[in-house]
Amino acid sequence: MTPIEKLQEKLNIEINETYKYGVYDLEVSTYNTADGYEVYVMKNSSFENQLDWENDVFYYLPPFDDIMSRITELDAGSRVYIDDIEEYLPDYEIERWINDNEDTDD
Repeated sequence: MTPIEKLQEKLNIEINETYKYGVYDLEVSTYNTADGYEVYVMKNSSFENQLDWENDVFYYLPPFDDIMSRITELDAGSRVYIDDIEEYLPDYEIERWINDNEDTDD
């Protein structure tokens, strides 16, 4: 079982890289600005007009622990879209997080 599969099983959530509009409880991806820059977005709404610029938009890649904090706030059965799982949730970080939280029933 891969680290991402272990994480999904532990938290009872679905994490994938295949985007389907409007079906995710959390989206972690990149958006492009009007002038061609790329920003990182981590949002709980599937609608762009509900973007919380102060809390959902990052100039740099969001830290792993920030992403995990948002994921662990979700209810069981939630769906998470991450446009590049390896970039945002590297295997070694997932394994560290699982080991650090192995005694919890998240």
